Amino acid sequence: ETLLVNKGYLRTYRPMLKLLVEGVSLAAKDSILAGGKSDPYLRFKRYCTDGSSVEIARTEIIANNLNPKWREIQLPLEDLIGAQGGTETEFLIECWDADKYTADDMIGLRDASFASLLDAVSVSSLIQLRDYKKRTKAIDPGRLRIVEVSVEGHLREGGVDVRLPPAPAPVNTLPPNRQTPPP
Repeated sequence: ETLLVNKGYLRTYRPMLKLLVEGVSLAAKDSILAGGKSDPYLRFKRYCTDGSSVEIARTEIIANNLNPKWREIQLPLEDLIGAQGGTETEFLIECWDADKYTADDMIGLRDASFASLLDAVSVSSLIQLRDYKKRTKAIDPGRLRIVEVSVEGHLREGGVDVRLPPAPAPVNTLPPNRQTPPP
């Protein structure tokens, strides 16, 4: 059993969105001299009320790969969609190419919601990235495959969990009228 020892902190659980994502046929942003591939990573951003966005998390960089498989990423759901957000609240997924000596290049982006990610994983569909420049002759930036989506509650902060072993069975039970064992 677990005993919660609360030292004046509010004990709450923080839901985390857990995602497993793969890139599929991402656009090559590195030059032929650099291998003609990309070093992709994803950025997850929440939309602000003024129309701007703020980064919540990012994946690791997968070097020289147009079909990357990122490790599972955990996103605080409240940070991603806001305290009042619901399953249809949109957030932004951006796919970038990491560069060592110059600024990173955007590969593509996509608006998403928790509900749309669940739909994508349930029908095994690919999510088409949008060309961020909106050119007349658009370049295909590639697609994302949502392999797994789940929500898990995680401890926010405060309190201490203390695991106590089961009480040992008494070795010798004293009669109720005796307070101490005989000498």
